[in-house]
Amino acid sequence: MFHKKGLLSMNMIIKISLLTLALVVIGGLFSMLFAKAPEKASESLCRSFNAARINSPDIPTIGKVVPNACKTIHKEVPGDGYPQTKEGAMEHIADLSAKCWYIWLEGVSNKMFDLQWTPFSKDPCFICYSFTIKENIQDFEGTKLRTYLGETEYIVRDASDQCYPLGGGYCFSESEGKFTNEVRETQEQKCKKLGEKCYISENKRDKCLNKGGSCKPTCNSKEARYSHPEWTCSGDDFCCIQERNYITYEKYIQEYKGKGALFVPASRFTSQSEMYAITFYGVADDDWTSKIGKEILRLPVGGQRDKINSIVISRLNDVKNFCAIESGATT
Repeated sequence: MFHKKGLLSMNMIIKISLLTLALVVIGGLFSMLFAKAPEKASESLCRSFNAARINSPDIPTIGKVVPNACKTIHKEVPGDGYPQTKEGAMEHIADLSAKCWYIWLEGVSNKMFDLQWTPFSKDPCFICYSFTIKENIQDFEGTKLRTYLGETEYIVRDASDQCYPLGGGYCFSESEGKFTNEVRETQEQKCKKLGEKCYISENKRDKCLNKGGSCKPTCNSKEARYSHPEWTCSGDDFCCIQERNYITYEKYIQEYKGKGALFVPASRFTSQSEMYAITFYGVADDDWTSKIGKEILRLPVGGQRDKINSIVISRLNDVKNFCAIESGATT
């Protein structure tokens, strides 16, 4: 009996060893594959694999069974399609910061990093982008970028019940006002659970109306005109959005999906060959701010850095030696 148990244990050890070896090989193959992927494809793959990882099981001594498929991408700022000014540079940096947050699932999970893969580093972080400022761009202060992130609109909040699969929609017991078109619901069946039905505007071109905006010839003083293919109005009307439904870059990171923090420790952005980084920091066991300067990483009121994910815009040299890049990641 003892011999059989011992044999069983040995078989289990062999299986675990083979599985570990297979995962290491697969991780290496993924790394080689994604290193050659175009930028947009790399960003999409990174987000997809991050989503798969947080839902994958943990195996003792191995960790998550889905390897990381992310790689650091270098940018010259401002890029094509942006004004070639310091304002254009700030807009590009803001968009990259929001994209980094999106790729790492918008703060919905506090378990983005498996530290079993990174025994030699304490900081669970990943540098999404490194970037340089183009030579002809005027320098600007870090405080200016911080203000830009806090005041500039990034997206518009869908203020409807969001029951329609194509966006928007309201739950009513029967049609109301302009909302006379009954439609099938999303899989969540929000309206059905309330004993109601999902309605959208009688004119399907009024996407703005379906999502909580107003379609009218002129917006009032508390509204802003919004132009976007997914927020259209029929006829010659404009899509008017209440100010409270505009979300800045800062609010997008802090509260749109999950809770997050945004830090800009770089005091100045200059075109004089300095390299910068946009880094995603996961939840840490200890307070990593001591490593790169607590005095320049100011937390939101009531916030605790070690309890939420963060985006940090800094000099590359300030973070590159602290980030724990997971097995399978390519930089």
